[in-house]
Amino acid sequence: PEAVETYRGYYSEFGKDAVLVQEKVFDTLGYFSKTGLTQCIATNSSRKLMEPILRRMGIMDHIDLIIGVEDVEKPKPDPTPLETLMEKTGKSKGETVFVDDSSTGLAAGKKAGVHTVGITTGVDTAEEITSVDPEFILTSLDQLKMVIKVD
Repeated sequence: PEAVETYRGYYSEFGKDAVLVQEKVFDTLGYFSKTGLTQCIATNSSRKLMEPILRRMGIMDHIDLIIGVEDVEKPKPDPTPLETLMEKTGKSKGETVFVDDSSTGLAAGKKAGVHTVGITTGVDTAEEITSVDPEFILTSLDQLKMVIKVD
């Protein structure tokens, strides 16, 4: 518990500077915001820790809902975080696309029965992403515009 509190204290103070935002993230989030697409985050981190950091970075300007580890009984790879997001947003499995850079997250998406998109610019290697067999594998977030077609 002491280590967790130390981590959270450090991260809440320095997290904005420690988190690297991938290229084209703001362009992609902005594009989908303009189309009216609901955008959410399911994180195994603390929502209370991440939301203020993401807000200071400007990412929360495009996010409708964030579910953190404290909001669910079981975190990813369990499907509960995604099921919670769908319940709260009123979206079905068929209209939900889950994008993640980890095999753990993608496993949750597969278990939840939603569309899955792996991205190779983050936590896991391309081989680890491939091992979960997502529907699509991207090397850049802006490629998501080719996967999700909006009118």
